[in-house]
Amino acid sequence: MPGALNGLRVLDLTNERGVYCTKLMADLGADVIRVEDPKGGGIRDFAPYYHGQRDPNKSLYFWHYNTSKRSVTLDIASPRGRDAFLRLVDTADVLVESFDPGYMASLGLGYDDLARRRPSLIYTSITPFGQDGPWATNPANDIVLCALGGMMNVNGDPDMPPLAAFGEQSYHVASCYGVATTLAANQYRRRTGRGQHIDVSTEACIAGFIEHVGYFYFYNDMIAVRQGSLHWSLAFAIVRCKDGYSMVSIAHNWEDHLAWMLSDGFGEELAGQPARPSMTADYWERKANAERRLAVVQAWAATKTVDDFAREGQERRLPFGKVMNVDEVFLNPQLRDRGFFIDVHHPELGETVTYPGAPFVMHGSPFAIRRRPPLLGEHTHEVLAGELGMNESELADLEQADVV
Repeated sequence: MPGALNGLRVLDLTNERGVYCTKLMADLGADVIRVEDPKGGGIRDFAPYYHGQRDPNKSLYFWHYNTSKRSVTLDIASPRGRDAFLRLVDTADVLVESFDPGYMASLGLGYDDLARRRPSLIYTSITPFGQDGPWATNPANDIVLCALGGMMNVNGDPDMPPLAAFGEQSYHVASCYGVATTLAANQYRRRTGRGQHIDVSTEACIAGFIEHVGYFYFYNDMIAVRQGSLHWSLAFAIVRCKDGYSMVSIAHNWEDHLAWMLSDGFGEELAGQPARPSMTADYWERKANAERRLAVVQAWAATKTVDDFAREGQERRLPFGKVMNVDEVFLNPQLRDRGFFIDVHHPELGETVTYPGAPFVMHGSPFAIRRRPPLLGEHTHEVLAGELGMNESELADLEQADVV
C-alpha cells in the first residue's frame, strides 16, 4: 500500500540539522531526492561505520537518517550544476535545506529566486536561529542550541553543572517541527495553489519545547531549577534498587503505594500525608514534601530487585517502570510485538540490517522503510535522464565538468 505522502516530491539539501525531517517524510512515502556534493562528504563521513570500514557508503549515522531516499550528486554551486538543479526544482513540491542563512540566496537558489520560477514550492529552512535576528549567523551545534534554548539549565542535579540531554535533541525537535509545518503548508497549497517559505529556528523549538519552564517564569515569576531525577511535576522520580534503577510515582494512587510500603515495614512517618502534594501550597513547600517522601521511597526500593519492584508496582496499577539498558530496549517484547524494528536488505552487502521503525501504526497508509539508504549518486542517471529527460550529451557535459 502507498504511504501517506505518496506522490509528494521532496528535494533534500540538509545536513545533520534537518536530515531527520526528510527521513520522516521519506518513510511516510514521499519521493525524497537527496542532492549531494559529487565528492561526498558531509554526514557520510560521520562515524561509526559498518564493521569499522571507513567508507562514505557505510556510515551508520548516514544509514539511520536516510532510509527510503534516493541520491543525486550535483554541484549546485557551479553554473551547470545550478541549471540542472533548477530543472529538478521544476518537478518538486517541497525543498528542505539547512545551510547557514544567506547561502542558498548567494547561489541564486533562495526562496525568492525559486518562488518566481515555481510559485507552488514549499521551501523549508532549518537553521540554528532562523533567517533573521541578531544571532542569525552565529555558529552553533546541537549542544550549544540545547544550552541557549534553556533545556540544559534544567537538566541534572542542583549541586552539579547542567547536563546535556542524550543524542541530538535540538536537531530532532526542529526536524519534527519542520515536518509538521511543511505538511501544514502542503495543506494550504492544496487549497490555494501557493507555496511558502518556512523558517524554522532550532533555538526557538527548544525554548518552546521546555513547556513548564515557560509558564513557571511567565505566570509564577519563578525560574525553574535543576532537581535531579525528581520530575518537575513533583510526582515522579528515579530510585535505585538492588541491581538497577526504576522510575516511580510518588503521587499517583498514593494510598495503595503507601499500603504496599507499610506492608514491607517502610513509610510509617508518611501516614496521613495527602495523596498528592497540595497544588495550592507554595511550590517550595510542595517540593520539600516531595523530597521527604522520595527519601523514604528510595530506602524502601533499595531492598528490592528492579525487576520485582517494577513488576509488583505495575500489578498494583502504579506507574512504575524499569530504567532499561540498550540491550533490554532492543529485546523489548512490546516493541517486537508491534513490529517496531524493521529488517532492510542491503544488496551491495548481501546482508540484512535492522533499523528502528515508526513509533506509530498507520493502518490505511503504512509507514515503511521502502529502500535502504542510497549509495552516493546512486540515482543520478535515473533522475536526471529518466525523469528530467536529459540526454546522454547533457549528462556527459555535466560529468566532464565534475558537476555530477
